[in-house]
Formats: sequence, C-alpha cells, structure tokens
Amino acid sequence: MRDAWYRFLLVWYRLLGHSKVQAEWRARRALEAPRAVREAVADTHARTVDARFTCVCGQLLVRGDEVCHACGRRQWMPARLRQALRWLGVSNLPPTAGTFMMVALIVIAHLARLRYEHGTQASPWAGYLTMLDLGGSFGPIDRLQPWRVFTYTLVHGGFMHLLFNGIALLQIGPAVERMFGTARFVLGYVVAGAAAVLIPPLVGFTHEMGGVFVPVVGASGAISGLLGMAAIRGHLAGTSQGKAIRDFCIKWMVYVTIFGVMMSAGRGGGVAHDAHFAGFAGGILFGWLVPPEDQRATRRRLTPLFGLLGVAAIAAAMVGQLTWLSAGARPAPSGDVMEAFWYEKLADVRGLEAALGPEAASLVREGQELARQGGPRGDYDQRVNAFLLTLRPAQVHVMVLELQGVAMRHHADRPMDEP
Repeated sequence: MRDAWYRFLLVWYRLLGHSKVQAEWRARRALEAPRAVREAVADTHARTVDARFTCVCGQLLVRGDEVCHACGRRQWMPARLRQALRWLGVSNLPPTAGTFMMVALIVIAHLARLRYEHGTQASPWAGYLTMLDLGGSFGPIDRLQPWRVFTYTLVHGGFMHLLFNGIALLQIGPAVERMFGTARFVLGYVVAGAAAVLIPPLVGFTHEMGGVFVPVVGASGAISGLLGMAAIRGHLAGTSQGKAIRDFCIKWMVYVTIFGVMMSAGRGGGVAHDAHFAGFAGGILFGWLVPPEDQRATRRRLTPLFGLLGVAAIAAAMVGQLTWLSAGARPAPSGDVMEAFWYEKLADVRGLEAALGPEAASLVREGQELARQGGPRGDYDQRVNAFLLTLRPAQVHVMVLELQGVAMRHHADRPMDEP
C-alpha cells in the first residue's frame, strides 16, 4: 500500500511540473508527514506530563516544589496551569513574541478603524471623531482617560502610516527584544509610548490647531523608545559592538526625523517630532534603569514581574477603551475648550441625539414646530431651561447654538412684510 501511494505521489508531483528528483523528494516528505505528526503529538504529551520545570533563576525543580532550592523564590503557578501552557506550546515564548504581539494589535486596531469609519467619510470631521473614539492621545484628555497613553500607539492615520511603522517595528523590535528579553521589551514599549505623549506637554509642546488639541496617533513614539533602550545599553557596554549599536540607533532617529520633515513639507505639517524624541528619551531612561535579562538570578527573578506589569498595563488600557466605548463614548469632562469642541463636532457629524441625548433632540424638534406654527409656546421655555440645568457647561453651549439656529432659520423664512 505504501509503495502504491508513493508511486501515485510521484506521478502527481511530476504532473505539477517538478523534476524527477524534486518529485521523489516531495513524495518521500509526504509519506513521512503522518509519522512526523504522531511524533510531535507524542513529544507534546511527554512535555505536558513531565513533572520537572525550571525556576526563573534556572534551577530545575519537580512538581510539588513550592520554593526554589537555589534562590528561595516561591513557585506560585499551579501544576495544572503549567501543564495547560505546555500543551498550548506557550510555556517558553519565542524571542520575538513581544514584537509580533504589538504588530498584531496594531493590525487589529487598523482593521477596527476601517470598520468603524464605514459610512462616515462624507464628513471632514469624521476622522477626527474616529481618532477620539478609537483611543488617540489628545493632550489634557489623557489625564481623565489614561488608557489613551497606550491605545494611541495602535491607531494610525492611514495605510502608509501603518506600513512605515510596521516595517520599522519589525526591523527594530526583534533585535531589541533579543537584547532585553520579551518581558522587559513589552514593558519598555509601554513606558516609552507613554513618555512620548506625557513628556512634551511638561516642557511646553502642544499639538493644537485653531486653539483645539489635535490627536497624536501611531507607534513611532514607542518605536523610538526601543531605539533609546538599545542605544543606552550599547553605550554602557563600552565595547566596539555596543558603540556600533548606539550609533545605529542614533542614525535611525536621524532617518526618522528627516523622513518626518519631508512628510511635513509635503502635506503642511502633521508629524509629532517632539513625541519621537520624548519616546527616545523615555527608552533611554528605561534601558538605564532596567538592565537586560541575563544569567544572574537577581535579574531573572524580576522577569515575571516586568512581564506582568507590561501585560497588565496593555490589558487595562484595552479594557478601559472598550468599556468607555460600550458606555456610549461620552466626551471627557475636561471643562475646557476641548470638551465644548468635542460636543459641537459630535452634534454636527452624528446628530444632536448622539451628543446630548434624545431629550435634547426632542426639544429642538418641538422648537422647530412651534416656530413654524407661530402659536403659543406654553411651558416650552420652562422645560428648556430645566433641561439646560442638567447639562454640563460644554453641553449647554451646544444646546444654545442649536436653539439659536432654530430661531435664526425661523426669522429667515418669514416674509419681508410680516411684522
């Protein structure tokens, strides 16, 4: 039976255009595939039921050991959970797991944006509101909605922006991750991304257009932080290889700056150079304070803590963003011009009901009807005043503008000879 199957495969691959040698090689590979699968399953099962495991310090332990014999670290992970992770193949992450996790989050966020913006491109402010809704960083709002200091790294202004940052992350990320380890890489990425939008306002940089904050989006600030992490470690190493790494990172920052200046000149602004340099500085500080993982037990012992902090920060940011969206994506109560602008554009693009609720839309429609009929207003003005008392000042501003618009349209529609 095996010989018959081999001859069939040989003929099949020859018909597909392979040479005789290639067809023989592929046929043998195909015949060996079932055995390879069985061996892989058996190996996975053997690793799953193996009672041995390794502490973060490198000491080999067995099931039932609650404290490491070498470093004294308590072993918190239950044996069943360790078995499940081994069965899934994630007990030992590859050295580039953090990089590909970040790339996957960025791609998912871009796909979410494409779906979220469907049908809203007719308005020039739709993209602005989308950046708000999907987690863009907006200066003062970040103090009230802190998840934005990470979620902004996932949102991009367009496909070219996404492509450039994706290529840069895939070029830089694996090298930095192999240097620091996955846990420190993830935490450093989060810290550098936060520094990119938190440091500039502290030194006087703002992103404003017409007195209103404009969004900062994209992963370039966090990527610059990765360059800073590698640069400081290379500099501190003092070796020729370390200095080469440092110089390479500085050259990358120069290239990013030049590319950003060219993009700014081509479209009249829009590149946050201050975020790039702030992220670079944040990466330098993180790389200086948090050395890479090595064989020393003291450093290996902190690895789970760093990984937990990084993943927890990402999870908290994602939960905060999704919770806010599911609750209606209400504007942040900042009490400044940004809040009023947010409500105003929300009413212009998505309607008054989306901005102030169904009662506001009902009152405006009733006012339009009363203005058209010209009859007695009854208790309408009292109900409007009572409703205004329930609103925030920024909401009152939008409601008053709507009511003034009703009155202006009514007077514009009256005949010239009407008193």
